This record gives sequence, C-alpha cells and structure tokens, in this order.
Amino acid sequence: MTNREVNNLTIENNQDAQRWEARLDQHMALAQYRRREQTIIFIHTEVPRELEGLGVASKLVKTALDDGRTQHLEVVPFCPFVAGYIPTTKPWCLPTTVISSRMSRAKLVPLDCLAAGILLPSHLR
Repeated sequence: MTNREVNNLTIENNQDAQRWEARLDQHMALAQYRRREQTIIFIHTEVPRELEGLGVASKLVKTALDDGRTQHLEVVPFCPFVAGYIPTTKPWCLPTTVISSRMSRAKLVPLDCLAAGILLPSHLR
C-alpha cells in the first residue's frame, strides 16, 4: 500500500457492533469498545497485516477519541494501543477513578479535558 492509497481510508462508527472501523479496499482495521452511559471503554484495536505501518490505527483511534470528545464522554483505555496513544498525542487530564482492580492500568479520563492543557504524569501512563 502507498500513502496515496491510505488517503482513501474510510472510518465509521459501527454502533451495533460497538467498534470503530477503518476500511481500505477489502481490508478492515477496528477499535472495539463498550459504551456505558457517558463512558466509552476501548478494549481492543486490530489492524490487518496489509495495513500495518501506515498509521491506520492512529487515524482510527484519533477519530474515535475526537468523536468522544464532542459527546463529552469519559474514556477508559483498556486497550494498550489506545492507552499508549493518549499521552503521546495531546495533553490529557489526570485520572479521576479506576473502574475496577482488574483494570488497574486503565485511566478514566474526561475527553473534553484536552483543552485544559493538563498533562498526565509519566508514572500514571
């Protein structure tokens, strides 16, 4: 795949399947989530080999997080890719709570805090 072909990437929220989908030709990358009221829990991101290394996962997650911010959702990045994407791209608020002890690495972060300019300390990433 070339960068020009990646420009034809389409990204949509498949709410019935609870996942964001990025499609290019016959290939599909996805970011699965679970929605609970005003919280979105990202549980898995997957990119097929044919789309690896093209920034598809980053574009997919950015689109999902931007949508969450417009809806004033809180995000729980249980998925390691989403958790790693958040502190490396924009400032995020400090964690406000942990969902459960099983998810002790997850951070509950208000998506509308991007504009606040509060950085997540490295020991909490």
